[in-house]
Amino acid sequence: MRSEFSRDDGGPGRSSAPAWTSRAKLGAKQWVWIRNTRGSVTVEPAKGDSLQVSAVKTYRSSDTASVRLVAVPYDGGIAVCAFTVRLPRSASLGATTMVGDVHVTGARGPLVIHTMSGDVDVATARGPVKVESMNGDVRVRVEAFGDTGGVSATTINGSLTAELPAQLDAQVEAKTVNGSITTDYPLTVTGKFTGRNVKGTLGRGGREVHLETVNGSIKLKKAV
Repeated sequence: MRSEFSRDDGGPGRSSAPAWTSRAKLGAKQWVWIRNTRGSVTVEPAKGDSLQVSAVKTYRSSDTASVRLVAVPYDGGIAVCAFTVRLPRSASLGATTMVGDVHVTGARGPLVIHTMSGDVDVATARGPVKVESMNGDVRVRVEAFGDTGGVSATTINGSLTAELPAQLDAQVEAKTVNGSITTDYPLTVTGKFTGRNVKGTLGRGGREVHLETVNGSIKLKKAV
C-alpha cells in the first residue's frame, strides 16, 4: 500500500487553511517517507502503532482547492508530505525537504534525512542514520546500534555534532575544510592550515561513522 501526499501551490498571496490530519496503521518495520517542499518537518513518537500526520496547508491563492493532498497505495510503507508526524516505534523514517528544518525525537529505527536548506536535529534509539544537508547545521544522536549500519552526516555550510554510544566499535572519519574538530573518543586530529581530519578505529571497528562539512566545525561526543 502506498500513500503519497503532494502539494500544489496557487498564485500570489499566501494564506493558510485549517490543519489537516490523517491516520494509518503500519506493519512491523515499515518505512515512512516524508516529502515536503517548503516548511519544517517535525517527527515525534506515537503512543501506539498508528501513524498520524498533521499539516497546515499554506497556499498562494484564495482557492483552498489549489492545495492538494493525494494518496496512492504501495507495499513498502507510507510516503507523506507534511509538517508534523507521530511515528510508531516499529517504523523507519525517511524525510526530504527543500527548504525547512527537520526535527526528529523519540525514533527507534533507521533514519534517512535530506534537506537543501535547513537545520537537522535527529535522535534515535537505534541506527543506522544518514543525513545530507547543503546549508544548515546537523545534530545526530544515536543511543545504540544494531548488527549493521553506522552514521553518515554531511553538510556544506554548517556545523556537525554527533552524539554516539560511549562504547563504540566503528571506523571513524571526520573532515572539515574551514573549521575545527573535537572528539571525546581516543582519536587524533590532524591538519593545521587547510582543513582538519580525523580517521581511526574504535574498539573492534566494523560499522562506519562518516562526518563531513566544508564550512563548519565538527564535534564527536559520547552520548550521556
